[in-house]
Order: sequence, then structure tokens, then C-alpha cells
Amino acid sequence: MPAKPFYPWFPADFWCDTSHLEIDERGFYRDFLDHCWINKCRLSKAKFRNILKFREKKFEKYWKKIENFLILFENTGEYSQRKLLEIYESVTEKSLKNSENAKSRWKKEKGKNAVASNPHQQNTDSAYANHNHNHNQSQNHKIYTIKFLEFWKIYPKRNGKKQGKMSALENFKKIPIEELDRVIRNAGHYGINNKFAKDPERFLKKEFWKDWDEPADTELSLKEKTEARFGKPE
Repeated sequence: MPAKPFYPWFPADFWCDTSHLEIDERGFYRDFLDHCWINKCRLSKAKFRNILKFREKKFEKYWKKIENFLILFENTGEYSQRKLLEIYESVTEKSLKNSENAKSRWKKEKGKNAVASNPHQQNTDSAYANHNHNHNQSQNHKIYTIKFLEFWKIYPKRNGKKQGKMSALENFKKIPIEELDRVIRNAGHYGINNKFAKDPERFLKKEFWKDWDEPADTELSLKEKTEARFGKPE
């Protein structure tokens, strides 16, 4: 059995990131994440293909669909996934700390430093603080995921389609949580009179959403917004 036989799974995030993929492509991506975790969050293409026992042509077809989700370690030629790697490193760090704490408790139970400290109380306080921190992170994660789906649904298409979903999500998560409803509302205002909408990533990253607290009714008002933001052209 692997040293870390399971990992946290976020189905809402996974669906948000992969909704454009076919069901078999999502399965291929999920298989990569599972085997990457089993292999200490680093997995080469060759090893993954050998695990799946795919012919090269079939493997490359699916690989092209998920390669943009992955990060490459150029020194080893292995791949990982950013969020999965962060979780693995966090779990590894906690495991080491727990091991050190266990050794420390064992020594104290044998009588060393028994008078100077109360390890049981310290561990209880630490566990309570970690629980609250993790709970708040989980709640915020759910809020950002739900709000982004609302934003993505209402944001206008450009040339009949929307692109850059993952990069838009990364920029969306940088916005203060109390501003998310304003962003969604302003995205709706922005879409009313904009036939040639900016990419969602740019709309968020450059904070254009701050200019659309009210919908533009005329071309003149759009011009005024541009001049107010960047100044009048010379």
C-alpha cells in the first residue's frame, strides 16, 4: 500500500476545470491524478502510458487534452498537477510534524520536561486551531467555486465562445470575497451592450469590472468610461 493511500477530492473544482472535456478525456485525466499521487506526485509520460497499456497514437490523443493542466519538471521529465502537488507537500509536512510530535510526547511521557510543559493541552489547542483554519478555507473554497460558475454563466461570449476558463478562475480567486457579487453583477452589465467582449481573464485581471456598476446605455457612455480609466487620447 502507498505511504499516502488517499487524497482530498474536490468534485466541484474538477468539473469546473474539465467541463469542456469529453467523459473519456476526464477519465484519462482522473487516472493521471490518481497514479501521480501514488507515485509521490511525479509521473512520467512513459510510465503513465505503461500503466494504462495504451498504444502510442491513442495515448497521445488523450495526452494533448490534459497537458495544459500539468506542470513539467524539466530535470526529470516527470509531470505533476499544481494543486495536487500542493496537497501532497502539505500532507507530507503534516506527517513529518505529527511524527516529531509523537516522539516528543513519548519522551515527555517518560518523565522528561514533565513539570515544565503540558503537551496534551498544547496539542489540543493546536488541533482546535488547525480545525478552524481548515474549516474556513473549505468554506471560502466552496464560495469561490459557486460564485465563479455564476460569473462564467453570465459573462458574454466573444465570437460565439468563451475561452480561458482556468486562467479566469485563477484571477477570480484573487478578488476579495466581499466583492464577488459585485463582479457577477457588473459582468451582466458589461454584457448588455458589448458585442466584442474582452476575454474573461483580462476583464478580471485588469479590474475592468470596477467600471460597470451601471450598464452602458450608449456608445458615448462606453467612451466616457474608457477615457475615465485611461485618459483622453491626444
